Amino acid sequence: MTHPTADQGPISFTLRQFQKSDLDWVIDRHDRLYAEEQGFDDTFRPYVEGPVYDFGATAIPEKENLWVAEAWKGTGSEGIRAGMIAIVRVDDTEAQLRWYLIEPEYRGLGLGRTMMRAALEFTKAAGYNKVFLWTVSQLDAARHLYTDFGFQITEIETHDIWGKVQTEERWELTL
Repeated sequence: MTHPTADQGPISFTLRQFQKSDLDWVIDRHDRLYAEEQGFDDTFRPYVEGPVYDFGATAIPEKENLWVAEAWKGTGSEGIRAGMIAIVRVDDTEAQLRWYLIEPEYRGLGLGRTMMRAALEFTKAAGYNKVFLWTVSQLDAARHLYTDFGFQITEIETHDIWGKVQTEERWELTL
């Protein structure tokens, strides 16, 4: 898909399977972006780090995947990592959507919808009956997208994590 931007010319996006070298980037971007945008403290990094490395070591390709979105600016350019999304197996019938993130400069261009569509198509093809995710209540754009794709809130928990009081929400979609 190609999208024009006022200052950069046309940008196209592709989704690719993750490579082991992407795992550190997934962890680093979550750590830094959530610190910058949401004020999360240094306890957030281990929350992301352990599961990402576990996924990288044990992922079952026909049941789990992590996609990296790359942005391309013009012909002959090198792809720039623009976002990520993953489907992680919970059991034979249920999967979790995880590590969904879009770099700030690529938000609002339709990339989030493209990544969500790809992840949900994979989830259905892998034979899952349900997919869920956890998010925090202040991520309005993400929450709007989840609603558009048919997810519904099934659980809400408020507690002190990542350096502040957070309201976490579990969203589920029956496939």
